[in-house]
Amino acid sequence: MVAAQASWAASITNCTQVIQASPDDINSTPNNLGATPAENDESCITITLQDDSYDLGDAPDPSYATLLSSNGARHIQKDNTLHLGSCVDKDEDGQPSSDAIGDDTGNGASVVGTCANGDDEDGVTFTDLKVGAQDVTINVAANKACRLNAWVDWSGNGTWGDVGDQIATDQLLAIGNNTLTLDVPASARPGATYARFRCSTAGGDGVTGEAADGEIEDYRITIAAAVPKIDLKKYV
Repeated sequence: MVAAQASWAASITNCTQVIQASPDDINSTPNNLGATPAENDESCITITLQDDSYDLGDAPDPSYATLLSSNGARHIQKDNTLHLGSCVDKDEDGQPSSDAIGDDTGNGASVVGTCANGDDEDGVTFTDLKVGAQDVTINVAANKACRLNAWVDWSGNGTWGDVGDQIATDQLLAIGNNTLTLDVPASARPGATYARFRCSTAGGDGVTGEAADGEIEDYRITIAAAVPKIDLKKYV
């Protein structure tokens, strides 16, 4: 993972000095016609540069909109103290990969919380997902109260926009572990697919766009095929 530097703010002041060329110079200070001695005037402008680095996802792009150029989901990290799991880091851009671990394999110079082995995507734990399974639980850990929005691409068609893909809508998380309970659709496609979890103070987050704080975590998950029911009958 390529991480941005720690939060910073810097000011650059650029000045231009104007020296009166002659006593008739009126292009310096207003109304200085005939001033003696000649004036040295200085005009300055100050530009403030501020770090607005983000935490971004790592699901494949462009199908799941991860890169900044795709309006990828992102959370501003300047002054942020909210995260899922143990920590959150700062990214220069999204880190899309087929296994959705591009943002898992290293931590940058500035990290909120403590990352184990450089992995900042440790806030969500899945149980076995099977087609048609009911009351499946997912654990989501947060270090502060926040609003969770989450999606699973049940059909594996490269989008989180289908009906039923959003599994949490502004769900309030408490500090610590939180349990989500859901049903896996009978129409879900067995095999590998992707999930996105976003938590922020204000909530209202979509699958793309910017949030003022918090964290995004993407996962590649596997949905198992339903176990066929065998009807055993005794014949005499």
